[in-house]
Amino acid sequence: MYMLTESSGLVLRFIVYTGVTDEEVGGKGHTDAVVHKLMDGKLDLGHALFMDNFYNSVNLVHKLLERNTHVTGTLRSNRKGNPIEVVSAKPKKGEVVDYYSDDGVCVLKWRDKREVLMISSEFSGRMVNLTTRRGVEVQKPECIVRYNESMGGIDHSDQMMSYYPMRKTLKWSKKMGIHILHICLVNSFHLFNKY
Repeated sequence: MYMLTESSGLVLRFIVYTGVTDEEVGGKGHTDAVVHKLMDGKLDLGHALFMDNFYNSVNLVHKLLERNTHVTGTLRSNRKGNPIEVVSAKPKKGEVVDYYSDDGVCVLKWRDKREVLMISSEFSGRMVNLTTRRGVEVQKPECIVRYNESMGGIDHSDQMMSYYPMRKTLKWSKKMGIHILHICLVNSFHLFNKY
């Protein structure tokens, strides 16, 4: 199941994926089709998307930027179109290696405990100061800070749904129905807290 959510975790849309033979989003270019289907009617409005590395590619970010939709997220190093100078770079701890395309898309690699590859059409790789929970001042690239802030909502929703796991012996159709009920309950919780 693929979901489009607000940064608070409120689910706006979802697609049930039935496999490679799925007529709407199956086959070659699967991840691009999923993103375009979920964003149907929401493109060209100046929205910002935060996606994980399953969906992101340089090509998709450029396509969405043409439709006035900004993207920020993690990026897999083996994706087609990644800038070689960034992917092959070996930054030291706290160091950033970045690349900007002509239309302002930033691909960067930053090293903290491990290397992180990011892409953003909205934020840059400039370093910003943060204070950790323990009161320590640290520096991180702006796109990583914004990504972490925005992905917290969906992580919280996933966590809330994980408290009530389903039995493995249930038929997939019953599991799907129960999962949709869980989504409705978590959505109602988010709306109750919001208003």
